[in-house]
Amino acid sequence: MIAEEYQIASPQTRAQLWANLLRLETLGEWSAVSRCLSTDTDVLAQAQSYLCVLQHRDEELDASIVVTNLDPPNELKLRTASAMAVVNERVVLEPDGRGTLVRYTAAATSSMFGPAVTVWLHDHVALVQERLTRFVQRTDTYATDES
Repeated sequence: MIAEEYQIASPQTRAQLWANLLRLETLGEWSAVSRCLSTDTDVLAQAQSYLCVLQHRDEELDASIVVTNLDPPNELKLRTASAMAVVNERVVLEPDGRGTLVRYTAAATSSMFGPAVTVWLHDHVALVQERLTRFVQRTDTYATDES
């Protein structure tokens, strides 16, 4: 199992970030997902499962994503299961006076063994960290109902 945590400062408000994190059309901008195959909603919803495709370097891998917790506008938890691993991710939004402090935590396990799986897990977390950092540090924000 690997477990990692990162903190990212964002100029956006919690309300802006929360609304944009939950939009399925932005999921590929801040997570390891390249696209979701079947959805009947525009936003992530509690206890819902989504069939998606994970991006890993030049490869794509089918995965199911389940929203395990929604605590607006504070916390989003996802469980992503693929043939390689199960990744439990947590995004926490905290006001910091200048914007929002975003805490990203990932804990990953795999039934497979060996260095290739360990590298895959670290690559997954690194990709999400890179995309999430870019996403939350944007100064131009998507339109929300609160704009």
